[in-house]
Amino acid sequence: MRAADAVYDCRCLAGALFDAQPEQVVFTMNATHALNLAIKTLVKPGGRAVISGFEHNAVLRPLHHLGAEIIVAGRRLFDPTDTISAFDRAITPGTSAVICTHVSNVFGYILPVEEIAALCRARGVPFVLDASQSAGLLPVRLAELGADFIGMPGHKALYGPQGTGLLLCARMPDTLLEGGSGRGPPPPGTVCAPAGYAAGAAGSRGGRDAERLRHLRPCRRAALCAAADPAAPACARNLP
Repeated sequence: MRAADAVYDCRCLAGALFDAQPEQVVFTMNATHALNLAIKTLVKPGGRAVISGFEHNAVLRPLHHLGAEIIVAGRRLFDPTDTISAFDRAITPGTSAVICTHVSNVFGYILPVEEIAALCRARGVPFVLDASQSAGLLPVRLAELGADFIGMPGHKALYGPQGTGLLLCARMPDTLLEGGSGRGPPPPGTVCAPAGYAAGAAGSRGGRDAERLRHLRPCRRAALCAAADPAAPACARNLP
């Protein structure tokens, strides 16, 4: 019971950090696991998915496996206006989901996800955010963004151990595995309490710890800091 209470406490901590209810926080093995759950809930075989030109294989490979029609929007680096315009054109009737990274893991480009999410809300298209590079560094808020799912790893800026992740769910995800007690959110079976506790507690701590920025490469640190400052010039908000 103490282990179950500790895991639930961590769901509460993570929910407070990411503007979600504890019941909307699902512990996963990593961000790839989280994104697979989200994508396969929304995009069925042959479905239409709109993605950015900066997605990780954790997004691309599940979509290819599903045989999805993949529309790539926004290939120009450090040009938010072009990115928004490209998504505006690409999000058409019949789109199963939009999946977008918050920050490119290769270039450090911070995508205009608030505006992309707003386009999705206006058109009734589900939105999935890959917050692998931003969770713990930039504001990530499930309710405010209006995303259907947000996936992230525990071991990056949340300072948790490897082999942990979170999926924030505004809707119930489909299952990749079935079994267990049938109680609570996925995954099925017995939750790894130490990993869940470590991921949730580290996320709470990492979200408050400004010193985490010093571990980033100087250019990416500058970009992330500038992005959080509305007074920063546009060119500084998207340094590589």
